[in-house]
Amino acid sequence: MESPPTSIVVPTNTNFSLIIFNNVEKWYKINTDISCCYTYTEPFQPGRKDWIGIFKVGWKTTREYFTWIFVQSAEESTEKSVNFKAYYLPKDCEEYFQFCYVDENGEVRGASTPFQLCKEVEDDSDMLMVMPEEMVDKLQVEILDLKEKASSDQKTIENLQDTIKKLESKIKGLLIQLEPEKSRKITPEQPLELDKIQKQSDYTVQKLQSELKGMKQSLNESRLEKEHLQELLIQLESEMNRTNTPKQPLELDKIQKQCDDVVQKLQTELKGMEQLFNKSGLEKEHLQEVITAQEKKIAKLCVDLAMQEVAISELKEKSEVESQNMKHLQKENKNLQNDVEEQKAKTLEATEKLNKQLKSTEKKMSELQIDLHQQKIVNTAQQKALEKQNDTIAEQEARITQLSRQNKVHLETVETWKKRFQDAQNGQKLKDVKMKEEIRTVQQTHEQEKEHFQKLEDENAMLQKKLNEQKCREEEFNRQLKETQKALSILENKTDQQKHCILNLEEEVKGLECKNSLLDVEISHLKEVQKKNLEEIDFLHQIPHNNSACSPPSQGSSLFYGNPYEGDMYGISSGELQRHGGHVHSHQNSELQCKLCNQIFPEHQKQMFEDHLLCHELDNCP
Repeated sequence: MESPPTSIVVPTNTNFSLIIFNNVEKWYKINTDISCCYTYTEPFQPGRKDWIGIFKVGWKTTREYFTWIFVQSAEESTEKSVNFKAYYLPKDCEEYFQFCYVDENGEVRGASTPFQLCKEVEDDSDMLMVMPEEMVDKLQVEILDLKEKASSDQKTIENLQDTIKKLESKIKGLLIQLEPEKSRKITPEQPLELDKIQKQSDYTVQKLQSELKGMKQSLNESRLEKEHLQELLIQLESEMNRTNTPKQPLELDKIQKQCDDVVQKLQTELKGMEQLFNKSGLEKEHLQEVITAQEKKIAKLCVDLAMQEVAISELKEKSEVESQNMKHLQKENKNLQNDVEEQKAKTLEATEKLNKQLKSTEKKMSELQIDLHQQKIVNTAQQKALEKQNDTIAEQEARITQLSRQNKVHLETVETWKKRFQDAQNGQKLKDVKMKEEIRTVQQTHEQEKEHFQKLEDENAMLQKKLNEQKCREEEFNRQLKETQKALSILENKTDQQKHCILNLEEEVKGLECKNSLLDVEISHLKEVQKKNLEEIDFLHQIPHNNSACSPPSQGSSLFYGNPYEGDMYGISSGELQRHGGHVHSHQNSELQCKLCNQIFPEHQKQMFEDHLLCHELDNCP
């Protein structure tokens, strides 16, 4: 497979705005295709091997793409799109990615906002996040603090740039001071001293230049780190909007590590600067003053970085507190779900209100449709009048052209008469008078035609003014038509939404009615069961009294109250069991079976079997 054109050079942000990515979502589902929409700006011209890739946020070169696809430059539409297949997409749910447009030279021409891949995209319209205002205010304050720290870092970088410029100017001044020393005449007594001074000055100048280069490199590195911190800030803001607080400590750890790296780099640079400037000696005291001033500034930077570390640790503690608060909020959310049931009763009132609003909107819609119909009739009448005016203007233009042609013919005749007059002027004076009269008549007719032509031009100008006014009216009418159509579409959308809400509310009401009916059925069933149980209890209370009244007194027993462990004292005999429909089904004398429903009871549940038979008897009672 052909690989895309890439580059090892770290790109700059200057050319990232030539391609604009549209409709980039914050979340995409895993194992589904992703469509990427983009548009070209006017100065950009696409190449044959331009491509779009998916990069992990924080990439350095264009070789760090995850997947890529060539751009179809043959499309003529302004908005273009490419489709990434699900098989080639990343499967990591925790990292952030972005689309990047790379031209055939391997340079980045556009980058999208970060997005994330997840298993199930949460619909923000259906999800209600409950979050107190105090937590939101705290998070906003923390984000503002981070932005202020980033701006303070930018100021420190600008101060370092100013110090570097001052050092460069001082080095130039030293070079200017050394030039007259070189141009002086060397006496035979001081050649060695001058050579030493020159070597020392050249050595110090070279060292200062190398130190300046190192400072510039460190500034560039700090700029890159600042940009990376800004990207992390954007990620934190997006995560705060989604209230995913459990991920914040990881991001804060990354920021703290980066700040530690910056501090270590600055400390190493400080040590190197101290060693270099200590070697220069007492002869370059003004340079040492510059070094001490720069050391103070770097110490301030270290203090600022230490303050940032303290702020990051505070942010960690706050994030832990926020995670605990989120757990507490989840519990409160469960409690609030119980309150939702109470609000369902209010939805019925809301449906009635929505029905009233629907009726009013339908009335407005009908009125607007009537107005539209009337405006269309007026528009058609105005268009017919415009067509008639256009026809009259065309006729007048044709008349004007005919008159202009006649005028040209008359002018030609006048010129011919003039020529004849000049030819016959020598010999024919009498004819001259007649010719003059004819010329006067021709001139008079010519002037009359000019006046008529001027009148026609004035009429034409008036008609053109009327035409322009009519066009303006027509444009205003079209604009009003468009506005009314937009208002109609908005009203239709609102009515559709209200109808959808009413349908949802009706479905919820139907579900609640079904639940209520089921509960009523269960309650009625439980009442019947309770009645049966009460009747059985009354019947069981009456059984011992009846048996004691019907049974003869025992003759052979010496016990006054009878033996409580005797089987046939108050129990049901086998004859009574058969009379009630019971039948002893012998599986080695261990089971009892009911003849009516064929239900089997074990022998140790004889009391339950008797209760079962009594239930059958109560059911059959009139």
